[in-house]
Amino acid sequence: MKNIIITIEAARINKGFTQAYVAEHMGVSARTIQNWEAGRTSPDVNQAKMLAQLYDVSINNLKF
Repeated sequence: MKNIIITIEAARINKGFTQAYVAEHMGVSARTIQNWEAGRTSPDVNQAKMLAQLYDVSINNLKF
């Protein structure tokens, strides 16, 4: 079975979350979420794990 890769932006939208909601939950600014989604910066390992848990997907299926 092939793994499905989903961008962090698509995962957020799938859950119906706003960037502001995710930022508040993660303890970062909305600008940080924008930068992650645009590929300008990347979350650290702990933040990536938090995103995967928040979006209810495997970290292996997220594209950062």
